[in-house]
Amino acid sequence: MSQLIVRKIDQSLKNALKARAKRKGHSMEAEVRQILSEAVDTSTANSLALGSAISQRFQHVGLENPIIEQRGSAARPAVFDNSQEPD
Repeated sequence: MSQLIVRKIDQSLKNALKARAKRKGHSMEAEVRQILSEAVDTSTANSLALGSAISQRFQHVGLENPIIEQRGSAARPAVFDNSQEPD
């Protein structure tokens, strides 16, 4: 096992971590390990593309059509004047 030392953590952050760990019945060290593991886990929802993440987040409020991923498409500027139609 490796060790990681993080210096210059605000006292308020340390207190929040300690309280979070206590709520979950963990030591603060165990809680930090879990947070770090989840942060780098590529199999969680955090690894979703933006459109998929938005769609998943709001599916319970009546999102009728899926948000299509637009990878590789050229960005188009927004048109706010009805007299101009986008290309």
